Amino acid sequence: MIGIAAPAGPDAFLQQLLQGIQTEAPNHKATVDIKRAQGQAQSLQVFISRKVDAAVLITNQPEGWAGILGVAQTAGVPVLVLGKGAGGDAAALACRIVPDGAAISAALLERAGQRGILELQTTAVPRPFWRDSLSITVLAKQSAATLVEARRSTGAFANVFGDQVGLAITYHPDVRTGAAEALAYHKKGGPVPVLNLADAVKPAAGSATLLFETIERIRQGERVDPEIPLNLEFDLQ
Repeated sequence: MIGIAAPAGPDAFLQQLLQGIQTEAPNHKATVDIKRAQGQAQSLQVFISRKVDAAVLITNQPEGWAGILGVAQTAGVPVLVLGKGAGGDAAALACRIVPDGAAISAALLERAGQRGILELQTTAVPRPFWRDSLSITVLAKQSAATLVEARRSTGAFANVFGDQVGLAITYHPDVRTGAAEALAYHKKGGPVPVLNLADAVKPAAGSATLLFETIERIRQGERVDPEIPLNLEFDLQ
């Protein structure tokens, strides 16, 4: 049994990843129990008490895991982190599998024409799980709940940054529309692309297989790299 402690909330990337894990499990003669909850430490505690073969913690949260990871070590339950989290507790982990955002970061910078990037989030849709893997610096970021708020926020940014803006990224179609309208109104030069990235990034083929094969190697006592890249697929159209 492999226990997977995943965060709650809507996230298209995580949903595809978890579905892939469930589909792939029979190919490795494995069973999985996926718990989606904000209290992921509690989910881990349940898995530890059940003496699962391995536990997977899906998180980008950097700290706060030392206690539960110590309990897992004492119980002999290996814990893998999927994400950029628990960096300060690496000694207590079997390994970390980290989304590799290098390619999409480079593609976004290219689309921006080596100029700046604006980022608009929305309270209706949490920032995607894969976002923390990007190695980009944004000119500014703002939350907008509606098309009107997105138009207002983006217009203010356009007034401040002017021609420094080469790209805007969003995670909701209404926010994208509002941002595009504002940039089209304020931009004196060429059009600024505005991308809705909510469904643009997916786990690459073989992601679930990588997870199961890594767990099997750990169970067999093999040494694995402390950090293993997880490839991403993306479409920036």
